[in-house]
Amino acid sequence: MGKDDPKTANLLYGKLAGRLTSLLQWEPDLRNDGSPIWMSLLAEGRWPSGREYEWTMVPSAAEAVRNWSDGL
Repeated sequence: MGKDDPKTANLLYGKLAGRLTSLLQWEPDLRNDGSPIWMSLLAEGRWPSGREYEWTMVPSAAEAVRNWSDGL
């Protein structure tokens, strides 16, 4: 993406996940304040000690990306 700022990646992945949830008619997980966690469609998150929050793509999403990219 040409940026060192993780906010750029988070924004783009969040937008992608938001669009996918609409297409799939899927309800994302919600934060305590009721706002959607769009990334919960694509990834699981964790907060490692002393580091920034990390997202790891869920296996089904990774497989879908692999299958899609094989068709290009």
